[in-house]
Amino acid sequence: MKSGSRYRIMRIHFRLAGIRVSGIKRNKSARLAIFIFYGLLLTYGLFRSASPPSPFSGSDKLLHIAAFGGFALLAALAFTRLPRWLLWVLLCLLAPASELLQNWLYPETRVFSWADILANWTGIALAGIFLLVWNYRKSPPP
Repeated sequence: MKSGSRYRIMRIHFRLAGIRVSGIKRNKSARLAIFIFYGLLLTYGLFRSASPPSPFSGSDKLLHIAAFGGFALLAALAFTRLPRWLLWVLLCLLAPASELLQNWLYPETRVFSWADILANWTGIALAGIFLLVWNYRKSPPP
């Protein structure tokens, strides 16, 4: 294989919680698998019959921001051929849909909350800003 081959396996190194992780292939199947795994974890967290315990007031909003921010980042990495505007519109529609589904599936234990939707959108927006800054830093100066 040539070095410029589209299918060349590239090793990436990144830091996650201070631990160096290497050897993750930068190919579509690996990104998609990570996205699906995270999506399953998110689905479990969102559609549990009872809300998780809150260690402090507002902690559930931080969980919403982190969960949807991570989901948006992984979605942007997994679906590189999807038009960006469509990806972000679908993610923004997922925020209220998840709250409506929670309320519909578990009306006695889960409550529809506009604040949760706003926290979801905040996570999506922060992921978008992070990607914009990341891509700007990677692009060469004019």
